[in-house]
Amino acid sequence: MQLEDMQSAGDKNARRDVRSATADEVRFGGFRYLPDQSLLLKDGKRVRIGSRALCLLKLLIDNAGQFVSNDTLIAGAWPNTHVDDTNLRVQMTALRRLLSVDGDSCELRTRRVAAMR
Repeated sequence: MQLEDMQSAGDKNARRDVRSATADEVRFGGFRYLPDQSLLLKDGKRVRIGSRALCLLKLLIDNAGQFVSNDTLIAGAWPNTHVDDTNLRVQMTALRRLLSVDGDSCELRTRRVAAMR
């Protein structure tokens, strides 16, 4: 999964290094994410989002512009717990719906990889 085109509050034309631990907020689309408060706002209003989806969003923001493996997302959102990929798909679908703006698709991208066993 990959989250693209994040902007800082101060410079809307530049891409922000979201790996900075001192970031007060991250802006993307009509959203503001306040990591210190674990809060997501849309047009200034609080967005109802579950803790797992918020954790996944934080992981994607922390790795903005990079693809994040399913294993990494699962380990971050469900630490020390064995869960099926289906749990991740359900949460990512909910996150995509939440981040879609006026019917436009959100900024989450999925890379399909062929795997052999």
